[in-house]
This record gives sequence, structure tokens and C-alpha cells, in this order.
Amino acid sequence: MPPDRNDPNRELHSIAVVTADESAFREMRRALVGSFKTTLASTEEQIKSLVEDAHLHGILFDLDSIGEGARDGIDVLKEIRAIRECSAKPYAKSIRRTR
Repeated sequence: MPPDRNDPNRELHSIAVVTADESAFREMRRALVGSFKTTLASTEEQIKSLVEDAHLHGILFDLDSIGEGARDGIDVLKEIRAIRECSAKPYAKSIRRTR
């Protein structure tokens, strides 16, 4: 049975929204409230901090908010993926060892 969305004790997953458009973030947060904890990342330092956060479950990424357009945004996504995969490997190894 799926969790009750109205249960105040249920755990909410954390997601980051990467965008330079704060009004778009406010709209997304309004739509996601009650289902997710949302955090805005609009600077390089904020993005790096969120990428390194092991408790982050997902990222909504505005491709056009990075660099010169979507192609630069895709390059950043590739970098994020590589960082998250590298940081997950020690965790995955420890899980395999315990089984």
C-alpha cells in the first residue's frame, strides 16, 4: 500500500532544483510541497554542495540555466553523474561485504 500523503510522520525525499529562475523554483516548490523537501541551487557552490549530499534523492535541472545553454547544462549533468557514481562506489562495496 502506498504511503499516505497526508501522514505528517512520513519521511519526505530531498530533491534539489538547479535553476537561475527563482520564480520557477517557487512554482515547483509549491507543486512539490508535501511530497518532497526541495532546495534551490542557483550557484556553482550550491550545486557542488548538493551533489556531495548523500541524502539527496534527486535533482531537477534547468539545462538552460548553466553556461551558454543546454549543451553546457548536459556537460554539467555528466560531471554530476561521475561525482555521484564515484562517491557511491565505497558505499556499494561496503554493502557487498556485509552480505
